[in-house]
Amino acid sequence: MKGQIKNMRLVWLILFSSLFLQACGGSSDKTPTFNINASLSSIAFTNEFLQDEGHTISVGVTFDGSGLLLGFAPTASPVAWLNYRIENLTSNTATIHIDIVNADRINPDLYGTTLRLSSGDPATTNFAHADINVSLLIWQALTFDDTFGVQSIAAKTINLSSNADNLTLATSVPWLSVDKNFADGITAITATPNLSELTEANLYTGTIDITTPLGTTQYPVELSLDNIHLFADKATVALAETGNISNSQTTISINSNSILPWGWQASTDASWLTLTADPQNNQLTISADSTTLANNSTTIAEITLTGDETTSAIAQSIQVSFYKSDANTENNTVEVVANSNSSENTSGVVINPLLPQYYVATNNELRSYHLYTNELLSTTVIAPAETLLEQLIIHPDATIMLAKAVETTVIDEDTSETVTHRYQINLADMSFVELAETDIISEPVKFVRIDGRYFVATAILEYADENLNRVGFDSTNAFFARTFNIAEQTQALFALDTSNDIMSIKRINFKVNDFGRNPISSEISHTYRPELLADNDQINDFYVTADEKNIYAISPTSEWISFDGTTFTDNGVLNSDDTLTNLALAHSANDRPHYVRFEDGVGFKVDVYNEQQSIANSIELGQNQPTNMFIANGDSRAVLTSTSANTVSVINLSQFSTSAQQLAFTTSFGNSTIAQQELTLMNIGAGWQATATAPWLILTQQSDENGDSVLIDIDRSLITGWGLMTASIAIYDPVTDTTRVILVELAVDAIRLSSNYPSLAFNSLATEQTLVHTVDIMTNSEANIAWQASTNVNWLSLSADNINNTLTITGLPANITTDGVHNAVITLSPTTAGSALSGSINVTFNKGSSDAIDVDIENISFNTSGIVLDPMRPYVYIANGDSLSTYHVVSGALINTTASPVAGVDLTNLVIHPDGSMLLASNSETYLDEDEVEQTRVSHYQFDLADYQFSQINSDDITIEFRPLMIKMIAGAAVVITQTLEYADLNLVRQYWDQENAFFASTAAQANSTNMYMVYNQSATSLERFTLAYNAYASEMVSVTNEPAYSNVAFTNLSNFAISHDGNTIYTANNVSEWASFNGSTYTDNALLQGNANVQTFNTSTDTDDNSYFYRFDPTLGITYSKYNNAQVELWSEVISNATAQSYLMPAYQRVLIYDASTTTLRLRSHQ
Repeated sequence: MKGQIKNMRLVWLILFSSLFLQACGGSSDKTPTFNINASLSSIAFTNEFLQDEGHTISVGVTFDGSGLLLGFAPTASPVAWLNYRIENLTSNTATIHIDIVNADRINPDLYGTTLRLSSGDPATTNFAHADINVSLLIWQALTFDDTFGVQSIAAKTINLSSNADNLTLATSVPWLSVDKNFADGITAITATPNLSELTEANLYTGTIDITTPLGTTQYPVELSLDNIHLFADKATVALAETGNISNSQTTISINSNSILPWGWQASTDASWLTLTADPQNNQLTISADSTTLANNSTTIAEITLTGDETTSAIAQSIQVSFYKSDANTENNTVEVVANSNSSENTSGVVINPLLPQYYVATNNELRSYHLYTNELLSTTVIAPAETLLEQLIIHPDATIMLAKAVETTVIDEDTSETVTHRYQINLADMSFVELAETDIISEPVKFVRIDGRYFVATAILEYADENLNRVGFDSTNAFFARTFNIAEQTQALFALDTSNDIMSIKRINFKVNDFGRNPISSEISHTYRPELLADNDQINDFYVTADEKNIYAISPTSEWISFDGTTFTDNGVLNSDDTLTNLALAHSANDRPHYVRFEDGVGFKVDVYNEQQSIANSIELGQNQPTNMFIANGDSRAVLTSTSANTVSVINLSQFSTSAQQLAFTTSFGNSTIAQQELTLMNIGAGWQATATAPWLILTQQSDENGDSVLIDIDRSLITGWGLMTASIAIYDPVTDTTRVILVELAVDAIRLSSNYPSLAFNSLATEQTLVHTVDIMTNSEANIAWQASTNVNWLSLSADNINNTLTITGLPANITTDGVHNAVITLSPTTAGSALSGSINVTFNKGSSDAIDVDIENISFNTSGIVLDPMRPYVYIANGDSLSTYHVVSGALINTTASPVAGVDLTNLVIHPDGSMLLASNSETYLDEDEVEQTRVSHYQFDLADYQFSQINSDDITIEFRPLMIKMIAGAAVVITQTLEYADLNLVRQYWDQENAFFASTAAQANSTNMYMVYNQSATSLERFTLAYNAYASEMVSVTNEPAYSNVAFTNLSNFAISHDGNTIYTANNVSEWASFNGSTYTDNALLQGNANVQTFNTSTDTDDNSYFYRFDPTLGITYSKYNNAQVELWSEVISNATAQSYLMPAYQRVLIYDASTTTLRLRSHQ
């Protein structure tokens, strides 16, 4: 239409083109008569206001006088907007050019003048004249804009200057009527559209034909009847379902630009979507059933909004995505430098509103990451090398993204050239084009949608299309907006005006029209500065809720502002705690503010506020200071950037809080009860619901004066076997229309048969013999499991006591034909097949014809924690340098030496498995990295005691931080305990660690018939007591219970201690207190087993019969070695000559290993 009007303006209205004017001078019959004729007698120019259109026209003239004169007629006033000139002059012809000048500087009105042409005899002043009437209409389009369907549109008036009431009017179209009124030299022309005959939205054009004495001029009129648009408050819908996120339903609001009643309907071809319309409230609930959707993938569908039978409207398509994964969604962090521009308040990170992706601009490339896994999906180089891609602006429908890069080229040392590249990126395939011609004058900030139409808004609130060509701008009222947001329900824009010293919030209304001369126009309706905001205070960020009733801001005084449509009210801060620092602000789809804060003593966190402006949930963050926060994918995930740490973190979100995010039930198969657990709900709305995904979960909802909670029980009747069972509990809050998923694990451990001694040593020499062991047979079941024992050799006799659950094993040396070390396995199996898992006891029988003799092994030295005794073989393992040597404790023979995988590095921290199958070892290697910086690398190994081979444990899998201290058997399973009480499996993957209460332990001992062990805490002069539980199917296989500690001021330096089978007697290598008893809550210090206070105790141990052994120094006798039964009655005591303090006790082989560091000699001695 605008082109048609321009063409019309370039047409001169020519009146009487064939009429020749004749004028005569003088009255005598003898006076010559002259003629002059012009090809035009009237010319009408039209020029749009403020436009330089350069109109000109040529007029042909013939005359028969002696010359040609041209000027303004005597009756007309000269005008500055008209120029004229004569060309092609001959004796009787000429061409006159009439030009319109300076028309762009004239106010709208109708102007006129007259040019006079004269020819004749100058001597006698006898002339003939021809006049040309010239009119100029400076017009400002008379436009009528509204939405199709309105009943009437208000009339508009044009005021034209005129000397008399001499205008006549007509219209070129039937839908326009005009009237006029003349007063005080002004003719007021009133134009009124008649809409009754218009049947569709469209652009209607016409003219008002204005006839004056100078001629007829056409004044353009436009009537733009906008389409009726339907649009939702969300251009896209992103749903998801993972192991711990349930976001399969949402409700959107439907709106229209129509001011008349309108109706709508929604449809989809996707069978997995269910649409529930609420026309009364103009809401649509979208529910997804992911049953048939592919796992670990995103499925896309489309919803179409159309008018109902009463409404003709432009349809809107809403894209819906559903991401499905059975994996749990974790918080995770990516190290990446995201480009940012503080002057433009851009972060270099943007969220895809449809797909589970976010984008990071780093250097000159655009990276895409998965929102749930943080997997890098794509990398696209966009900008020139050595430039920074920035200013990411994504379209709300997720189709395109805008970005820019500033390239500076150095021409010489004093000159450089800067070019701004602006890009439009197709997110479907990551292709891009550079936008060559843009006419915005400020930086683009974001896409805004107004009445269903999308515009790019700039920092001074220009409105442009997606190619950055401006389509609307209120230049008169322009200001710099730090940030701005659309209130979706009212379609008003709220902007933070920082162009003046006094910051203010402005509310702006819009008119949008598909056919109008201006696709978008704006008008400021309110300007407000918070009352509590001091002159020097600032608002750093804010957003307005969809209903525009509330504004939330980052401000020292004004965090919550309410608005009733007319008046703003400053309600002050949401939290007056001076220890809080607000860092960023975001909001969820239901308009709940999420403040990213730093709190002294707490750290970085997100506080989520509800509609009553109280904290509904608080989410603790990591150590990196957040810079920006973006809420994504149905409010289930949030992306936080940290410019200080160069990281992007993705976290799970929830708008109400629960006492736990996951629940773990552990039991052994067949146990009669499983403890009930309670889940407490905080800040949840009335009418909440809890549902379980598994029938074995029994939920009981509670809401009373004590609050809201869910009681969770397990239906044992549905537990038919052992293993890990997983389910979830979905807590739905109707107030926030959000669901929080609580993961539930039920780890039903298998029943395992085991012995309190998983390995046994038998010895048969001439007189030194250990031929009988009685062990406890244990299970991790509360029920008694019938069991049986068998062996693969004839030199063991087994006697089972199924009532007391003991097994007596007797060695039969007569059935062994050769001397040496012999091995066997005792298998423990359930009498009823399948009722328990079988266990085993490893057995070694050492047979010889003569008793052991005293042996001294010279030149023995060992590394830190580099000596350990085999629990069943007659061997001692010694780590010296980078080698591990095995010695026979009876003969003193060197059995084997194996070099460490890392030559020249000491092997340390030997810890042997109680079943005698392997030992753990480690080393610490110093090396130079690729930057020649010295680094330390710790390697851990398993050493197979059957074939003497090292196997390095994969360092990528190891999660312990300290060295192993001991291996404890729990319900038949091995648990590694480190120096700081980390609990790990044999691959050193940590299962539990109470890091907050950790301490360094130098020695430990265990009660073999219980799950209890104790460690020495030197700083507290105590033995700390712990009971362990093991469940092979739990996510944390080990759980720990703190028991009462045994504190004793005598334990300032405790070299060793031992514990009885049941854990109720503690033996300590101490000069003041050698044994104590425990009744379940209290320890009793029973002082010394021997009565001489001058005796110094160096070492203690126990055996399978619960006897205890003490290695002491008596000032009178020297080194003594004593044995006590489980009633602490001395059985024997003997003196060991030529002995030192450092000893290692092997009662089963009746040997004491004594190390003399001064001579580097290991002495092997026998005892009774």
